[in-house]
Amino acid sequence: MQNIYYLIALCCALVFVSNTQPQTPNAQTVANPALRQELLQRVEEDQAIRDELVEKGLAHPDQSIFVRMRAIDDSNTERMRAIVRQHGWPGPELVGRDGTDAAFLLVQHAHLAFQKEMLPLIEKAYKRKELPGQSYALLLDRVLVGERKRQIYGTQAKLNWRRIWALHVLLGHS
Repeated sequence: MQNIYYLIALCCALVFVSNTQPQTPNAQTVANPALRQELLQRVEEDQAIRDELVEKGLAHPDQSIFVRMRAIDDSNTERMRAIVRQHGWPGPELVGRDGTDAAFLLVQHAHLAFQKEMLPLIEKAYKRKELPGQSYALLLDRVLVGERKRQIYGTQAKLNWRRIWALHVLLGHS
């Protein structure tokens, strides 16, 4: 019988201790949830058009998809330019970690000039641990390749169709 009292006392103590521990919020707290939501929505549109391109077939792509994709990318670039002008780089405190990742993806799909402009901000965000190192490496390599320079981290693959065809022929698959 005494064991039951000890068990009840232990359970009560555990309940009390667990209720006095700081609770971690389920939802991340961000300074600008509307901006976060906008960035996430823009990424959804960005990815949807790219998914459509893949679904239609990359071998013979529908040119109208490219036109729509460029319009989406241009709109996202202009919006990112305005966001950065108003807030600086949208870090996790402003838009949450997923919002920051969304902003980075939009920069990846921007014109080279804007990518170059954002590179120092991306580097600072990486150094503040607001973006992973792979994000900085990806954008740095993308800018370097866009400038026809050697990439540093090797994140940008470019298919050389002539070499692939020559290898195909060489292997006797012609």
